Amino acid sequence: HRITKNAGGKVKYMSVLVIVEHDGHTVKSSTLNTISAALVLDKNITVLVMGENIQSISEVCSQIKGVGKVLKADHADLAHLLVEPLT
Repeated sequence: HRITKNAGGKVKYMSVLVIVEHDGHTVKSSTLNTISAALVLDKNITVLVMGENIQSISEVCSQIKGVGKVLKADHADLAHLLVEPLT
């Protein structure tokens, strides 16, 4: 991550993006742990939910403490996607 300073001289980190790992119904504990760790850097985390028919899991993500924005990539080609190939 890149560190910058705001006008008052306080250290400010760039925003944090967490890719959500889920089974279509529940968010995996590894994602929740990552979000918790990311809150040290930023109190307003952005998450990316990918898959097919992800509206309900996106709503679950929006209720997680510290999540300020939920990005969605909903497409049939993402139905059985694993996080590892994306990184």
